[in-house]
Parts: sequence; C-alpha cells; structure tokens
Amino acid sequence: MADPPYPAPDIHLAAELGVLAPELATLQPELGRMLRTQRWKRYGSVVVMHNGPLTARQLLWVALLRSPRGVVLAGLTAAAHRGLRGHLPERPELLVPAAGPLPQPQLRLPRALIDRASRLERPDDVRAILCAGVQQRLGLLRGGWVPDSLAEVAINPAA
Repeated sequence: MADPPYPAPDIHLAAELGVLAPELATLQPELGRMLRTQRWKRYGSVVVMHNGPLTARQLLWVALLRSPRGVVLAGLTAAAHRGLRGHLPERPELLVPAAGPLPQPQLRLPRALIDRASRLERPDDVRAILCAGVQQRLGLLRGGWVPDSLAEVAINPAA
C-alpha cells in the first residue's frame, strides 16, 4: 500500500525538543537502558528523553507523532500556533482527515477559532474566543470571516 499523500512530520525538529519518533528511538543504543531505569519515558511508540512533565511543545509533538499521517493542528492548538495568546487548550487539538488530503498542511487561524467556538456551549465563551483573535490583531477581519450564525451569537447574546 502506498503512503498517503500527506507530508510526514519533521521528526528531527521533535528530536531537538527531546521527543523521539519510533524510527529515531530505535537508533539510540542506550534506549533500553534509559527506559528500564526510567530516565526516559515512552508514550506509545514515541520516546521522550526525560522522565519529567512534558512541556506544551513536547506534548504537541508526542500527539502528532502518535497520530496517523496527515493529522493537522486544529482549534485552539492551531490558533495558539498562529499567535493567539491566553486560550491554550489542556491537550492538543488535532484534525484527522477522513479521506483524501487536506487542502493545506495546517488550518488557518480563522477556521481554527471557528472550529473551537462551534463546540462551546456558553455564548460568553464563544465571544471570548472569536474576539481574542481580533483584539490581538491577528488579521482576522479581512474578508468578514465570521459565519452569520456565530456572529449573531457574539453580537447579540439573546438570540
């Protein structure tokens, strides 16, 4: 079976943060000893080269490397990666393509914010997410990107 038409994550960037993809982990001669002595920690087939808590970037790389090929950042994870501050998710939010390639390697910020806002129940939370991108001057107003239904909730909470 041929590889899917998606780019593979850059495993060398992950390794710079101490997160080893399976193909790099197996090249480490000390892998077995470091895992046995619990100096390194395994997350599925991915190995982190320490046993402490993961940083946000390490957690993201572990999630990406453990996911099927073609996964992209989504929701608040994508928004934070594009510069949004103050709304970090507890865990990475990823989008797994059902079939066929996604149109771009990473979701655009407006789409990421709308995806996240559409899963929120409280109108105040919806307003907070949508307004944060605008307030932080991330260029979201060009082209009127907020769909009418979400804009109505953000502007008129009684609707």
